[in-house]
Amino acid sequence: MAYNWYSDHIQAADSVAGNQKKGLVLAFDRLNLNWNLDLETFEMLPMDRYKIFAINFYDAGIDTPQRLVYKVVGEESISLYGSAAKVPCWKLFMEADYKGMRFTESFWVSKDSHELLMEKDDLGHGAYRYKIKLPDFAVATL
Repeated sequence: MAYNWYSDHIQAADSVAGNQKKGLVLAFDRLNLNWNLDLETFEMLPMDRYKIFAINFYDAGIDTPQRLVYKVVGEESISLYGSAAKVPCWKLFMEADYKGMRFTESFWVSKDSHELLMEKDDLGHGAYRYKIKLPDFAVATL
């Protein structure tokens, strides 16, 4: 599946051989952001205590764009991978339903640099997904 994004619609990419969504055109009646760029989007939000953001996201392949509500639920300091130092963060939270499944997402965004440092998703039924910022370098030992 491959798509071309425009300000008012998406269209299946005709430049990709065997594109399963060939011929698809979905017009938008309002601005939507690409859900696959959510982490980059959150880094640009003007975070502050108890702010609420309603964002129209579209995840290519689902039926229609969704307006999702993200709430700054507080502040929390977390440790970065490989470091004992604590980084003060805004904690952003979202909960939603999709096809009968209830899930939540939590994001930790650095108060100083606005980098998204960690994500934890509760997908229900004991399933979780984590995304963490790794150091800019890796050390291999053989």
